Amino acid sequence: MHSDEKKNSYKDSICLIATAVFTALSIIWFLKLRQNWSVGIPKMDLLLPVWITLAAAFLLALFWQALAKAAAASPVPGRCLRAALLLFFCWILFSALKQYSIMNIGSYLFCGLAALGVLGCLLWEPLKRSSALRKVAKGMAWLYLLCAFGCLFFGLNMYLGTQGPAAPARTPALILGSQVNGETPSADLQARIDTAAVWMKQNPQSRVVACGGKGAGETISEAACIQRGLIKKGITSSRILLDDASSNTKENISNAIKILSNSGRKSQALAVITDGYHTCRARLLAKKAGIAESYPVPSVTPESCRAVSIMREFLALPAQYLTNLI
Repeated sequence: MHSDEKKNSYKDSICLIATAVFTALSIIWFLKLRQNWSVGIPKMDLLLPVWITLAAAFLLALFWQALAKAAAASPVPGRCLRAALLLFFCWILFSALKQYSIMNIGSYLFCGLAALGVLGCLLWEPLKRSSALRKVAKGMAWLYLLCAFGCLFFGLNMYLGTQGPAAPARTPALILGSQVNGETPSADLQARIDTAAVWMKQNPQSRVVACGGKGAGETISEAACIQRGLIKKGITSSRILLDDASSNTKENISNAIKILSNSGRKSQALAVITDGYHTCRARLLAKKAGIAESYPVPSVTPESCRAVSIMREFLALPAQYLTNLI
């Protein structure tokens, strides 16, 4: 017994030291990035999310050890944890389902995981009584932990993607498209148009490329819809170039670069106007397309589509990272 206690104490010490180290590295790296964002080339760095995610992992290990000790003495801590998780999973389900009409593969996946989580929390006690089911439950718990750390890592990257200094004068910009309902911009696209109009008035020497082709249910292209919206807000049409042939973010960016080059405004720097959650992936694509400097101009995603949009991005962003590594 004494040997086991000594071993657990040793593990706790290792976790505590590792947590402190990765937390310190996170702070140092964040301060370095803050300095870079304020004076230099915009930069997204994988190391800061790595350090923070590792610090969270070791902190969770410490918490788990403490919870296991408390649960051995009383069932209350375990019940409190399950209640908290149950509320969290129900919140995910509610957030997605209230936007049911625009749900996507990402939100369906999150809803499925949340529904399984609800069942696991409610049936934990019966599951523990069967050795076979207990193994399945533990396997699922590990899966949820991996998902949580993945969401933390990519969520941090989404945040970092929105950070950077203001674009220099004359920097061209891309306005990335989104759903058009007939000829009316969706709430998401309207937010991008509003953000772009403000930015263009602040940067009167810059031109933009409005991006997006015509998809199902759209009477006009997304690019034409963006152009109309900007003109209504007082932006002259001569400052707006159109890419009305693209159907995804990758094509938005590659086509826009060609359009700028053909118009005699080829640039190694671009401002990227899109939703905050989408900015990181858009800048990664711009970098892969040969753009050395990308300046984020994030719009605020409307509440009516925020949850399902972010859930989808948690699938799209890892796929983009894998594509960049290949």
